[in-house]
Amino acid sequence: MKNRRKRKPSASFNRNGLAISIEIDMPDAFSTACRQFHVGKQEALQFFADHLLFAAYVLKETGDIYSMTTTVFAAYTNTLSQTPIANEAKRQICIKYTKQVIAILSGNEQSVSYTATMKEWYEKLHQNDQYNS
Repeated sequence: MKNRRKRKPSASFNRNGLAISIEIDMPDAFSTACRQFHVGKQEALQFFADHLLFAAYVLKETGDIYSMTTTVFAAYTNTLSQTPIANEAKRQICIKYTKQVIAILSGNEQSVSYTATMKEWYEKLHQNDQYNS
């Protein structure tokens, strides 16, 4: 795993479990989402581990890991104290790709895959971030 950044968990959180070190292969989509939201991968995974059971209870789902991880990740990004900065280019990118995803999910667009669209969307956002950095 490249760019390892050690960060101690919040002292106020009660963890009774075993502290372990693991090495995992990060999916591109997870790495891209972390980069887009300026979230450390280790921090996001720790947050997920801390809240998995609660999320499963609230969602009342036990088999849909994608729903649970997405919901927990979204909850984590909402805990960040970031002040949004208006970015018209990013807004236009999001509008364009949101429309494409809606068309794909509604069955109106069959020539483009959902995965390819999401990858392109994240790439465009990343390019926009690089340009504005």
